[in-house]
Amino acid sequence: MIYSIEEADSQNPAHREALKSYSDASICRDFSEITFTDIEEIIQRFPTIKQVYLSTQATIEVFNTRWIEIENFGLENGVEVKWLLTPSASARFQMGTYKSDNPLDKTPLRNFIGFKNSLNYAF
Repeated sequence: MIYSIEEADSQNPAHREALKSYSDASICRDFSEITFTDIEEIIQRFPTIKQVYLSTQATIEVFNTRWIEIENFGLENGVEVKWLLTPSASARFQMGTYKSDNPLDKTPLRNFIGFKNSLNYAF
């Protein structure tokens, strides 16, 4: 979702550390001039786009607010907007609903992702 971070300085060690972590919290803590990708404009320019996915749970306010804007735009324009299980380490937190709905399932994460793909939930 991020297009650019205006004040990011590749010569600043603290900036490099914050960026290489890919952490939403680090990015929001260390930077304030964030420009988001204009997802709505992309959808309008390419009307064959029918689905938009986000691969993380936006727990940081600025990202959550942006995602809600995209969801609302999607609803207004017939574009399905969904969450995906993130490929990051935080996936273990997102499996909770799946495991709650399927408490006897002993499926490891890699099979869970494959299972989701095979049912066309994810990709």
